[in-house]
Amino acid sequence: MGVRIDSAGLTARGLGRSKVVRWCAIGEVGIGDGPGVGPGQAPGLVLKNGERVALGALASPSSRAVGDDFALIKSLHAAHVTDCPGCG
Repeated sequence: MGVRIDSAGLTARGLGRSKVVRWCAIGEVGIGDGPGVGPGQAPGLVLKNGERVALGALASPSSRAVGDDFALIKSLHAAHVTDCPGCG
């Protein structure tokens, strides 16, 4: 489990499956409720096709940890959009 981030996008790895999301497919990066019964939030994605991708592996009851992960993903996505002729 976890989230791998690279120059092409990110991979959300869960139990038994992974979701690969290219930077170009992301419409919005946000924060939502994390998975499970405990309190916590996690960064999440809204793809350009309307699909929502929760990044539950990054869930935390710590707003600072979630905020740091959110800021990193948001800044990497913004940098991609600026440099990608297909996204701009």
